[in-house]
Amino acid sequence: IKELSSGNIAKMFTKPVNGSYVPLPLLTFAIEYKLSGEKPLPFHATNLLLHLFCVFLVFRLLRLFGLDLIYAAFGALIFGVHPMHVESVAWITERKDVLYGAFYLGAVIMYLRYVSGSEQKTKYLLYSLLLFLGSLLSKIEAVALPLTLLLADYLMKRPFRWKVITEKIPFFLLSLV
Repeated sequence: IKELSSGNIAKMFTKPVNGSYVPLPLLTFAIEYKLSGEKPLPFHATNLLLHLFCVFLVFRLLRLFGLDLIYAAFGALIFGVHPMHVESVAWITERKDVLYGAFYLGAVIMYLRYVSGSEQKTKYLLYSLLLFLGSLLSKIEAVALPLTLLLADYLMKRPFRWKVITEKIPFFLLSLV
């Protein structure tokens, strides 16, 4: 990450580091290193901002699931201050958690926009797929997203039809890859 070059970026996206394939967190580290060197504050600030963005996304997700404003805000607050997230925010190297969370939550939100029947539905499904790819490139645990989308369908009381399965085929294929 100490040299932001096309060769190093290619390595980030083609070779695992310490047994993990996490090219997007590595790329963000390389960009931050290029901008601020070894000063830790920008790295910590980025993790904090990503976490706060995730809190906002949790709030939006809860609202999309139909929770009242006060309950959605309370749920997002609990998510934001839960001790389980301390490592992800405080440890610079846990950038992958907050980055994966932002992409993952964004993918679910775009999927729910797709399901809601708003105009340009296909656009939201494509956005969801692209955000899912970002989540996968941040942390491997994102492979569970297609199952999360099936659960979202259930919560949204979508009738279980062939379309509900077929629209998730690209998500399952990305998970397999």
